[in-house]
Amino acid sequence: MRIGCSMAISFAFACTSAPPAAIGSNPPEPPDQTGGTGGLVVTDTDTGAAGSGGAGGSGGSGGTGGTAPTGVVGFPYEEFDCSAGISDGPFENRILAGTGSNEDIALDQDGYLLAADWGNNIIRYTHDGVGSAWATAFGDPTGMELRPNGDLVVADRSNGRVVMREYLTDALIVLDGSISSPNGIEIAPDGSVFVTDSYAQGVYRIDPETFETELVVGGIPSADGLTFDETYHTLYVGTLAGPEIFGVPVNGPGDYGEPYAVPLPDDVPWDFVDGMQVDRCGNLYIADFYYSVWRLDIDAQVITKVYDDGVSIIPAIRFGTGLGGWDSLKLYASTYGQVVEIDVGVPGKPRWPAVWP
Repeated sequence: MRIGCSMAISFAFACTSAPPAAIGSNPPEPPDQTGGTGGLVVTDTDTGAAGSGGAGGSGGSGGTGGTAPTGVVGFPYEEFDCSAGISDGPFENRILAGTGSNEDIALDQDGYLLAADWGNNIIRYTHDGVGSAWATAFGDPTGMELRPNGDLVVADRSNGRVVMREYLTDALIVLDGSISSPNGIEIAPDGSVFVTDSYAQGVYRIDPETFETELVVGGIPSADGLTFDETYHTLYVGTLAGPEIFGVPVNGPGDYGEPYAVPLPDDVPWDFVDGMQVDRCGNLYIADFYYSVWRLDIDAQVITKVYDDGVSIIPAIRFGTGLGGWDSLKLYASTYGQVVEIDVGVPGKPRWPAVWP
């Protein structure tokens, strides 16, 4: 579906000119919203035949109107004491020889890093840099992330579609073909897909079981990276139009609060917000498109430099999984070439909470 919105931020299906809440304020609790825009045609891109609609099942927590994934794949969970504090750097880093990426990356449940090569194929890499072709048929895979059941969701920007590769069957299924410029991908604990549309300036939610797409928030110019916080109740959205970051309260499928501008210190060091991640302690990590990665403690309003090589474009960052050598206390950055491993000393947010919303 296409909804035209003004540059001012609005939410749900109301494309109004209302400004975001004041910096530092808490958005009010929203009324219940009813999501969904009608079914979409689902196609198996390998055969052209109608697809089966994903690897659904009875497992997973799900929310009202949400999906129920086939159970959570095995990502290790390690206890971490945030009260003991985390390092302010400097952070050791190294380039992982043999790896490559032309945009986003993802880390899967089988111990591989997934990245697109310059031919727009998705390659699986071991931690020691051995790569093997894994998936093709993508025009421009700008974003990717795993669902709790292991399915990989890809934003295929040049083809204007969001595609899912089923973990159990390897089938490629088009989840949505109406989002004009899909970019960043984030997954909710119920398996639903959140995706930015840079051209339409918004964020959409796709239900992989019903193939319904709904507008979550509109009016974010050049919307790009997005990530949930550590509780999965706030969705952070970045923009390539400037340093701003926006927050959207998410109370469940179809239930979104008023968007607001995330408070930032004066003179932030990043120019644009591309990829983002959140650690176990709630700190936000920002991949500045130009050369650097930063950590933001939103409550304390403290910014820490995590990585800056002065030359590399950095479109994406991911925390390690603790599988296959991908250390859960390290951050992995795509540099439009090789992958850099950064020792931040703190794990990422849980994947995924047992109860949500």
